[in-house]
Amino acid sequence: MLLPVILIAIQLVHHYGIAASPLSIPRALMKRELTGADRYRIEKRAFRGGAKEASEGSRGNHSAAVNKLMATLDEFQSSQEEMLKKLDRMGESVSRTSASMSEISASADRSSSSAEKIDQTLRGSKK
Repeated sequence: MLLPVILIAIQLVHHYGIAASPLSIPRALMKRELTGADRYRIEKRAFRGGAKEASEGSRGNHSAAVNKLMATLDEFQSSQEEMLKKLDRMGESVSRTSASMSEISASADRSSSSAEKIDQTLRGSKK
């Protein structure tokens, strides 16, 4: 999931001369949610190298590239939230399955105990 973000960052550096390190952006992605400060830092890194020397026209290109990167980050964050929800549902399912297994085990123990009592009763009545 992180690969598309890294590839976009590398393309930004290569094509637009932006000095953002592709490895500096994923650190912000590891957080559960991106804050406004994180977004500002990412945009600042994206503009750091190329925008100082760029003309007004290429600044628009930088802005479009940063907007595309931010949209990708938003998409990544929403997919991360979906994965967390799925993991929560899986955890609930595992808990229910574990409880069912415990009930089955207890029932089997009771059945075994009853079978032993019946066996002892039958053996006692034969003597």
